[in-house]
Amino acid sequence: MSEISEKPTQATPVHTLVLYPRPHADTILSTFLLKTYGKQAFPGVESAKMEFWTKLKEGKTSQELLSEGYLLVDMGGGTFDHHGTKECASQLIANTLGIAELPELQKLLTWVNRDEKEGKGTTSKDAVDRALGLSGLIMSLHRLHLEEPQNVFDTIFPLLEAHTAQEKRRLYEVPNEWAEAKKSGKAQLYVMKHIKRDVTVVRIATTSTDLVGFLRNSRDVKADVVVQLLPSGHINLISNQKSDIHLQDTVRILRIEEARKKKIDITQFTPEQLGSVGRLPQIPEWFYDTAANTVQNGGVVP
Repeated sequence: MSEISEKPTQATPVHTLVLYPRPHADTILSTFLLKTYGKQAFPGVESAKMEFWTKLKEGKTSQELLSEGYLLVDMGGGTFDHHGTKECASQLIANTLGIAELPELQKLLTWVNRDEKEGKGTTSKDAVDRALGLSGLIMSLHRLHLEEPQNVFDTIFPLLEAHTAQEKRRLYEVPNEWAEAKKSGKAQLYVMKHIKRDVTVVRIATTSTDLVGFLRNSRDVKADVVVQLLPSGHINLISNQKSDIHLQDTVRILRIEEARKKKIDITQFTPEQLGSVGRLPQIPEWFYDTAANTVQNGGVVP
């Protein structure tokens, strides 16, 4: 990652972004960054229209066009034309806007750098992965909309917005929710014995599946099991699939206690039935999913 250059000292109003009529990963991310993060440096860019040129207007330089409100993206020798440089256009824009080190943008910048410089936006050798990877889909969209390149941008922008929003949630919001849950007493962390080894169990009152995923994957927590308490009173046990947690005995105990509460004669069940996958018709409250290695008391939708 290159060093961030200084932000523009003087704002330059923009009403139009100008690009070559061949959308690809670099120009799509470039315009996304400008429209999402560039309004301080380029007032009006967030609502700027897009035009597609094959060459500059006669007798006009990139700077003259910029003074008239036309910002060139990866063309015409403008500030953000990466040809003849070691950077991608999106990297030049990120540097100029001072956003190159934002954590939520790192995967996008890496993707474009790989796509532009190495020609492998999707590194998988699997044909399906390559066809359905974002770089492959952009190429397919371009071929479908040769006369309307704007359609490609309009289709891909929501995907970039969704990715950035999810990255912000994963990197900022969810860790803050975890910290607040501990502080308020809605979460407790325990270290327990499980088949001759210690495991980390987190008990937390939350409706957030993102937070449950964070607790299992965070290097600081790395929960082996998350016990999720929902406001409705339902409880889910979600294991970290990398931890090789055995839940069959837990399922048996839960079903036994549920049967006792419902005054069901548990002698009618064998130990194998009490630890069986899925649901027991007589005790349907607890669903045992061996594929995900979870015990769900209601699941996502109780």
